Amino acid sequence: MVVIWAFLLLFVVILAGLVTGRVLYKRALRRENWSRDAGLDLVSDDCPHQVRIPYGQASSLRWKRRELRVNTGIFGRQTHFRKTWYRIRCGDCGKKHHYYLVETPDTRRFNRIGIRYALGTLAGILLVFGVLAQLLDLLFNL
Repeated sequence: MVVIWAFLLLFVVILAGLVTGRVLYKRALRRENWSRDAGLDLVSDDCPHQVRIPYGQASSLRWKRRELRVNTGIFGRQTHFRKTWYRIRCGDCGKKHHYYLVETPDTRRFNRIGIRYALGTLAGILLVFGVLAQLLDLLFNL
């Protein structure tokens, strides 16, 4: 019975931590004045048009991503090369083209905020779980 309560408590702590982290993340984005039209900029060599994908729909890009990884070594020195492109339909042309992500300062800042809050959420969950484990240990070992 105690094991069931411990797993239930662990589940509640993880769920509460994830919800709290997500709420704090959205609040931080609002504080940084991220609007709904902010997004990732993609350019193509074949198409003159630039495509902008909102951050809310950016998770759908992983299904359209293609990667080329090359590792070369000359005289003991390793060189790693990675080229990433996305096969996306252009809204103006109506054709599919290969687009490359343009790294803007906004994109880097958006990714940095996301990583910071993901790590903060993980640290918060581990901290709360550690405190609860110590309290339960003290309670049951009296």
